[in-house]
Amino acid sequence: MQYVVDRLYDARDTLRESFQPGDGDDAVAPFMVPVDGLLEQAVSFLEENYREKVVAVLKSSGAEKEACPMLDLEKWLNSMYIPETRASNVPPFSLSKERGMWRGVKVERLQSVLQLY
Repeated sequence: MQYVVDRLYDARDTLRESFQPGDGDDAVAPFMVPVDGLLEQAVSFLEENYREKVVAVLKSSGAEKEACPMLDLEKWLNSMYIPETRASNVPPFSLSKERGMWRGVKVERLQSVLQLY
């Protein structure tokens, strides 16, 4: 799913342009687009085999055809939903354990290794 979110984020300009009026207006006020139309444009950009994941991204941001057939495109593009990871924000080990790990490190050795990079 993260791949789809990243690709949709990268495709913001392309998706935006696909719904622009044909007369070349660069500055258009925020406008509503059909969820189906956005889904089709996103799938055509990503490929058909990503359809279910695009639907999941749309649903996760509250854009469902049944609930609301229209979507504020600019708002959706500017607040692209990024799924939460299941990883914890807690460090993998305690501070005291980290201190113990660093206790065995020689400063000179660390400096010489860092200079290699």
